Amino acid sequence: MVNANRVGQRFHVGDRVRKKTLGGIRTPRTGKIVGVQQQLNSKKIACYYYQVIWDDLSKTKPSIHAQQALISLNDKTTIS
Repeated sequence: MVNANRVGQRFHVGDRVRKKTLGGIRTPRTGKIVGVQQQLNSKKIACYYYQVIWDDLSKTKPSIHAQQALISLNDKTTIS
């Protein structure tokens, strides 16, 4: 069965994003995407991971996050 809601690569290098928060009250973390990695899962479906340099952390090493954990700063949705 094919998932009709599947999206491809949502972000690109240079995009500004924020990380979703899962409960609790935290200051939203914002950053810039500096790299994209594509991996195939066990069902041979492409999953995207992004290297993000956060504004509030050291700029020496980016952290890697799954696409579903990030929201575009241009996005109008209010998912927290």
